[in-house]
Amino acid sequence: MSNSLENARRCFESGLSLFEQKDFVGAKAKFLGALSIAPDRPSVLINLSATLIQLNQWAECEKVCRKILSLESENYDALLNLSSALFHMDKAVEALQYLDEAISISPDLDLAWTNKGNILQELRKLDQADECFNKALALNSLSQEALVGRGNLRNENKEYQLALEDFDRALKLNPSNSQAKWNKALSLLRLGNFIEGWKLYESRWEIRHARA
Repeated sequence: MSNSLENARRCFESGLSLFEQKDFVGAKAKFLGALSIAPDRPSVLINLSATLIQLNQWAECEKVCRKILSLESENYDALLNLSSALFHMDKAVEALQYLDEAISISPDLDLAWTNKGNILQELRKLDQADECFNKALALNSLSQEALVGRGNLRNENKEYQLALEDFDRALKLNPSNSQAKWNKALSLLRLGNFIEGWKLYESRWEIRHARA
C-alpha cells in the first residue's frame, strides 16, 4: 500500500472512531481528509453523509449523497441518507421518491419503512403512514424509531392511550430515548396527566433533530 493510501486509511479509521465517540465535527474533518487523499471512495462518502446528518448539515449531505449515487446508482445507504436530507430541507415529495428506490432495493429493512411513515405523515397521508410503521415493526419489533413514529401518528389521530403504549415500549428498550420521552409528555398532557407530563416535557431539549 502506498504512503498516500495508508494515510487515507488512517484518516478514515480515525473518522470512524470519532463518530463512535459522537465527535461529529472531528469525524467530518477526518473523512474530508481521507477524501482529499483518495477521492470518490463510496465507503468514506457514506460515512461522511451519516456524519453530516448528525450535524444537521442537510445541503452538504445532499451533495455528498448525489456524488455517491453518481458512482453507485443503487447504493442503499446513499438513497436513504439523501431522502433524509431532502425531508429536512422541506422536500418531502422528492424525499419519498428516493426512499421508494431504497425500499425497492432492500424491502426488508425496517428503517426505510419507518422513514417512509414519517414522510407520509408529513404529507398528511395518515393511513399509508400507519401501514409503513406497522410494516417496520413487523420486520423489527424492537425498532425504537418505528415505535416513536407510530406513537406520533397515534397522537396525531388523538389516540393518546395507544400512543402511550408505543412510547412506553420504546422507553423500555431505551430509557434515555429523548424522542419517546418528549412525545410521551405530549400524550400525557393531552390526557390531563400534568404532573408526569410536565416532568417529561423538558426532554425536548435533548432532541438533536427536532423539526420546528
